[in-house]
Amino acid sequence: MNRDWRFRLRIALGILLLANPFYLFPHAGDATYRYEAEKIDYSRTYLRADSQLARVDCYVEHERGCLLAVEIAQHGPVTINASGFRRYRTGAEYVALDDAEDGPAPFYRRIVNRSDGRVTVRLEKVAPETLLSRIALNGSELSKPARKAMRGETVTVRGDPLPEADEVVRKGGDYYVFRSVGYAPPDSDRTGESIVSGAVFLAGLALVLPGRRWRVA
Repeated sequence: MNRDWRFRLRIALGILLLANPFYLFPHAGDATYRYEAEKIDYSRTYLRADSQLARVDCYVEHERGCLLAVEIAQHGPVTINASGFRRYRTGAEYVALDDAEDGPAPFYRRIVNRSDGRVTVRLEKVAPETLLSRIALNGSELSKPARKAMRGETVTVRGDPLPEADEVVRKGGDYYVFRSVGYAPPDSDRTGESIVSGAVFLAGLALVLPGRRWRVA
């Protein structure tokens, strides 16, 4: 019984070592992202955040659809032939536009109506607090790293970005956005990990193969 127990332990340890690349370096070479939850400074007429806001177009990143939105903000609704409208991305429901000479960028709700082969796009101004309340996530929906960030920690995720990156979340009467504070690209040089993994793999092989011969004998 004692020899049988040692044999089983030896085989189990060998299998564990053979599988070591999946356990020792599960994220070796992956991109690394770091995030913090930043409190958003806002009032009834003002909003400031240092990162892009998810579900709000044109706040930081500008693209072709922002030009059409600026045109609508300055000159009123635009009606376009439905086939021509396909060239434009409808985008998020909300948009931030700096259509004033001074002061913070106002926020709008983008309203799209389709009728008789034509598309009418108009903008409806919304207060910052209204915008935040409509786009904010529920705290119970957050991933574990996001919950840590909400407790004031700087969190690190590997492989894929934080699912809630640039998302707004409400906590009490305040709003926060998950802001990227660091990024390391994928590491193509994995020589060190490969050497260690290879050595442990060979050790596991040495345990399993002699164990099999001893068992058969």
